[in-house]
Formats: sequence, structure tokens, C-alpha cells
Amino acid sequence: MKWSINEALSLVSRRYRFLLRSWARESSLDIGERLHATIITTGVAGSPTTFLYNALLQFYASCGCTRQARRVFDEIPHSHKDTVDWTTLMGCLVCHNVSDEALLMFVRMRRCGVKPDEVTLVCLFGGCSRLGDLAVGLQGHGCMVKMGYGGAK
Repeated sequence: MKWSINEALSLVSRRYRFLLRSWARESSLDIGERLHATIITTGVAGSPTTFLYNALLQFYASCGCTRQARRVFDEIPHSHKDTVDWTTLMGCLVCHNVSDEALLMFVRMRRCGVKPDEVTLVCLFGGCSRLGDLAVGLQGHGCMVKMGYGGAK
């Protein structure tokens, strides 16, 4: 059986994503970092269809490594960053007491034209709560209502 490059890349990236999720649950940082190095050196992460940067971001966020999560986020090409990437980093920052940076990420996200979802807003409100920032919380609520997330259905 002969596989195309795309089929082989898809199989490899699925395996890597599975391993990263498994190691994130176990908080196996050292093993995940080694896989990260392999992913980068082989160039597998270069294809946007592999979603490996997202898996790496989630891995570091789950392990509580805000600095590494931020580095991976910054490596994601701007054209490929989506709501999940922004929200994953924001949630990581809020959970690990870097809420001020999470709020700044929300502002950057909006300036980049990425539309927040309900989970993003939960992260925003969590950061506002931790900081006691009522003003940003009220702005977030206004954003929530404008986007249609605040009304009864």
C-alpha cells in the first residue's frame, strides 16, 4: 500500500496529538517537551492541517507552563490562530494567576478580529473576578450581550 504525503502526515500528526493529550492528563512535562522537540525538528508542525500547535498549546496549558504555552502561541502563524488558541492561552493565564495578561490577550484577540465564544467570555470573567476589575467585567458583559450570548432563548 502506497500512502500519499498528506495521508502519512495526517496519521503522524494524529498520533502526536493523542500522545500530547495523554501526557497532558498525566502532567508528563519532560516527555511532552521531548515530543515537542521532535515535532519541531521533523517539521511536522509546519502544516496548518495538523493542528499540532494547538495540541502543544493545550499540553503546556494543562501542565501549568504559562511561559511555554505563550511561546507556542506566538509560534502559531497569525493567519492560523483561531478562537480555540486564544481561549486556551487565556484560560491558562487565568488559572495560573496571570489574569492581567489574560485580559490583555482578550483585547489583542478582539483587535485581530477573532470572535470570542462563550468559553472565551468565561475566561475573561474569571480574570476580571481574580483581579476585581469591575470595569472590564462590565465591558465583557456588553460584548456578551452584543454577540447574543446574554439573552434568554
